[in-house]
Amino acid sequence: MTCEYPPIIGGQAAYLKNLWSDLDKNENVLLVPSICRSPDSLHPAMHIAYMSVPSGEGWLSRSARLTMLFLAMVRTCMTFRPQEIHAGQLVVGGACALLIRLLFNIPYCVYCYGADVLEFSRYPWARALVRAIFANSGRIITISAYTAGLIKDLYHPKTVISIVNPCIEDRFFDNRPAPNEALRRRHGLGEKKVLLTISRLVERKGHDVVIKSLPFLRKAVPDIHYLIVGDGPCRARLEALAAETGVAGLVSFCGSVSKDELPDYYCLGNVFVMVPRMLDRKGDVEGFGIVYIEANALGLPVVASRCGGIVDAVEDNTNGLLVNDPTDAREVAAACEKVLLNDTLRQTLSTNARRWARKFSCESQRKKWREAVQW
Repeated sequence: MTCEYPPIIGGQAAYLKNLWSDLDKNENVLLVPSICRSPDSLHPAMHIAYMSVPSGEGWLSRSARLTMLFLAMVRTCMTFRPQEIHAGQLVVGGACALLIRLLFNIPYCVYCYGADVLEFSRYPWARALVRAIFANSGRIITISAYTAGLIKDLYHPKTVISIVNPCIEDRFFDNRPAPNEALRRRHGLGEKKVLLTISRLVERKGHDVVIKSLPFLRKAVPDIHYLIVGDGPCRARLEALAAETGVAGLVSFCGSVSKDELPDYYCLGNVFVMVPRMLDRKGDVEGFGIVYIEANALGLPVVASRCGGIVDAVEDNTNGLLVNDPTDAREVAAACEKVLLNDTLRQTLSTNARRWARKFSCESQRKKWREAVQW
């Protein structure tokens, strides 16, 4: 069961769908929010149960979501009598699974991503709850070695922790699409060298630092352009920043695009750049970064930051370059310049990137997942 699943947009939703979408409907039930009734979001072989759960990140919304999810789980358990529960989120899902275990003695497994572990560790009552969730779980699944380390350092659970990285869909391993000239014309790219970011427009992702790097970068790469794909609460602030920095003409905000368009958009870029940073005040951190692997699968080298679980996704000088300080615009500009202007390096990174991405195919990660959960 999960509160995040396509068509809900986000890394957790994509992670769980890619792991769970080939489960046998005769042996498994997927409990998801009612918003996920879209026929495009669910695998036809799945047996689906729906629940009405409110969205929102405030404590009132989370409390209501916990209540609704618990009631839906009780109903599902009484109908299907599961042998094991997989909780797709740590606190809301994990708390419900813990209660179900106390009521029905059904074992459970809990999934963790990184920011969730940090966010809730700031509150004593939440730490106590998370400690109980871990102590009673049969297994903990994490997306990176970084997240596994967080859990060990903060909670010291005796429960086995298994690392199953996010995986990317097979379509990203198809032959690289031919350049979409209509798409290039739509965004006025011409023969420009393109930095590309595909992500939600939220503070931790580092779009602002890439924008601040452009005045330095255009001195060496005059035909540079920054293409931002995605939407989110920071869009207006980022547009204002581009204007204030004097680079509004070098930045295009594309908004959200459909999943079918993603390969074409990746292929517009010469370098994929995303330099997330940790937001200590929010307990917010990048747990992995599947977009780096999607870019790699299509032969795109990446520039990333040495932050959180990104080091599981990007190996410095193998499939991309890592910057040490994700808030340093000059360092980000230097890394992008190095890849853009050094044809030999860019080609080496591109060749390595395709090979690197194969480790994160759905087939390989589902195999790790089945071994972890012993299915």
